Amino acid sequence: MEEPEDEDAIAEKKAKEEALAEKAKGNDAYKKRKFDVAIAAFEKAWDLWPKDVTFLTNLSGACRSNSHEYMQPYTKPLSHVCSCVL
Repeated sequence: MEEPEDEDAIAEKKAKEEALAEKAKGNDAYKKRKFDVAIAAFEKAWDLWPKDVTFLTNLSGACRSNSHEYMQPYTKPLSHVCSCVL
């Protein structure tokens, strides 16, 4: 018989599910070349569950693909990746 999950585990599971749903939304938007929507979705995914670096790699890709609208350096993905690696 499984032990009931505590509140933290339930919250973690919910955050992960919501983040993965945002990632899927971002992937769909990216395929449709709707980079602003993709960027927002990948950022939200990371904010919801900052344990999956694919959110950041996807975010970086969307920012790069949308570089004509992002003339300023987009440092959020890089700063998160660096903090994970170092």
